[in-house]
Amino acid sequence: MENKTQRDLAEGQLIDLVRRHNEQNFRLTILCDRGRWSISLSVPEKELRGEIPHIGWMVGTGASFTEAWANRQSQQPRVDE
Repeated sequence: MENKTQRDLAEGQLIDLVRRHNEQNFRLTILCDRGRWSISLSVPEKELRGEIPHIGWMVGTGASFTEAWANRQSQQPRVDE
């Protein structure tokens, strides 16, 4: 079970990411299907400024948003990127 601190941290990181990349090129998808959360995040390497090293393409899943955000792992970039 998640605690408020973990949830606040995940939500804060999400908001910081969106603010930092305002008017920049990135793709963020958050899905919840039958209680299973999935987050995918793609930022072209040229947009990175070292805040989240090697982000490129990250995917995470979990039973809550907080868990899915914490479970993000780097993936190979998609062909259409």
